[in-house]
Amino acid sequence: MNKITTLVSMALALTISLGVSAQKAPIKFGKLSKDEIDLKVYDKDTAAAAIVLCDFGTSDFTYSDNSGLMYLYKRNIRIKILKKEGYHKANFEIPLRKNTIVREGLKG
Repeated sequence: MNKITTLVSMALALTISLGVSAQKAPIKFGKLSKDEIDLKVYDKDTAAAAIVLCDFGTSDFTYSDNSGLMYLYKRNIRIKILKKEGYHKANFEIPLRKNTIVREGLKG
């Protein structure tokens, strides 16, 4: 009887874990809405030079024979530059390790 209870519990746990999934991404890379394209002034702050339209990330673990267990984090940020003064908002830092930083952003 104990083996049956264990098997049923494991089957139930497996079924529940397969049904659990992450939330759907709020934006799709490269897909801009007409509202985002047409936005020229942000109503809540008309002096804003740039606004963050969306900022979300996903995490995953992978295994490689060369590197072992690796943690992957993907971050998606959509920024609308409204004025030339907002160009610097497109530059950001990605901390890799304690003392290492990769700098990404627009050039020029």
